[in-house]
Amino acid sequence: MNDQRTHLKIKIKNLADEARTIRTEERKVHGMAKWNLQHHRKTVVRDAARRTQIAYQFIRGRDYESCSSHNGFTRLSDFSEVSRMVKKYGSAESVNSLPILEADMKLSRSGDDEDGKDGKDACSYAA
Repeated sequence: MNDQRTHLKIKIKNLADEARTIRTEERKVHGMAKWNLQHHRKTVVRDAARRTQIAYQFIRGRDYESCSSHNGFTRLSDFSEVSRMVKKYGSAESVNSLPILEADMKLSRSGDDEDGKDGKDACSYAA
């Protein structure tokens, strides 16, 4: 295994541990402090873990469709962070394949329009 890939795997484990630790601390507090911890876990930590997992799977040679969420709201904005991690932790071959990843992410996002959603996310339909 590539030494840099090992660093990325450690990052994945640390993010998972951070989420567990935050969840444990949430049980001890109430009110706004609990909401702040939940918000941090559900936004910052979850997004970082998702992007790290996508980068790790891409470096391992899997295509984007096999490692991405299939909920129809795939975020193209993740590409910049994923590509940064692929450049930092990946091999030259995976770095050279970044245009393929970007095209797959765009294709996945454009496929949402076929569902009649016109590229809007779930919040766009909230009353």
